[in-house]
Amino acid sequence: MNEKLKNYNYSKQYILVEDNSNVILKNLKENSRIIDIDDYQWKIVTSVTCKKFQDKTYDLIQFDDQQVGWIELKSSIPIYRFASKTYKLIEDNYYSNDINSKLEFEKDFFSAFQGKLLTVKSEIEYQEERYFGVFIKDKFQGFHPSSYLEESVEINKIIDNKSLKNNNELFRVSDLSGIIDDEIDINKLKVISAFPRNKIVRIQVNENEMYWTSLENFQKTDEFMLAKEGNNEKTIEDKMIEDILYSVEIERNKTKKIVKSVLSAKELLKIGKGEVRFQEFTNENELKNLKSSLKLAEQRLNSQKDYNERLTAQRDKYKARMQLVEDKLKNLDRKYKELKSK
Repeated sequence: MNEKLKNYNYSKQYILVEDNSNVILKNLKENSRIIDIDDYQWKIVTSVTCKKFQDKTYDLIQFDDQQVGWIELKSSIPIYRFASKTYKLIEDNYYSNDINSKLEFEKDFFSAFQGKLLTVKSEIEYQEERYFGVFIKDKFQGFHPSSYLEESVEINKIIDNKSLKNNNELFRVSDLSGIIDDEIDINKLKVISAFPRNKIVRIQVNENEMYWTSLENFQKTDEFMLAKEGNNEKTIEDKMIEDILYSVEIERNKTKKIVKSVLSAKELLKIGKGEVRFQEFTNENELKNLKSSLKLAEQRLNSQKDYNERLTAQRDKYKARMQLVEDKLKNLDRKYKELKSK
């Protein structure tokens, strides 16, 4: 693994799974107070930062936005986050799993997922199997094996407007419910995305309305359906880079909210020559706190810009190295084929 990525200090998430002999320290000092780890086993925690202490790396963890303490993470499960993707349940594959029971997050997931569009924006590895973090309307629904779920295939291709067998079989919902009552005169037809295994397709009609229809409702599908070759497994470096970018985006949004609120408050202030006059603030401490918040927001914004620039440079450097390796492999493969043919 790339050492720079491995040691990169940024906000991460873990499922805390540690031996009971491990401890959480209130602070990184000799004779620090010890916090019972049992209360946090199999909980999703956030590592805010990490530091070296007595030749060991300790993470400062939070749970439910409350600071807990410092711990040397040895066996906890890292959660790798990424930009959200759309999935659907593969119904004939589903069976219950024990990780959500350990997380104390149990429900009838089959009924909850059936027929719905699911958002996936994180993954973990558990018992040598890949699990996705599933959300419905931004509400977390636990971790589920990737083999249960089918990713939406983005297509975005205009096809012949007479490609459908039946213009009446258009639906508003992805489970093919909410059928359109009136037949639609289709002048322009665009395939947006598809779930080949679930045999459903999302289309745009006349550059306007979005509908769902069955894959079987097309005269032919070879003009827009391309088989996905291989798998979408990622290297650990890919996962870490995506997680870093996800973390940066969260921090950027937090900074935007702070700046927006401060600028809104700043509108209430009237700046004069050498003095600050105010319209609605009559409390001196309130005005002082507002000015401090503005200064802090500006500092965070500048730091964020610098952080993003450094991260982009590191990502570009990593991609360039990967491209070089790929070119070398192609060259070796070509030479091997040439030698084999002689």
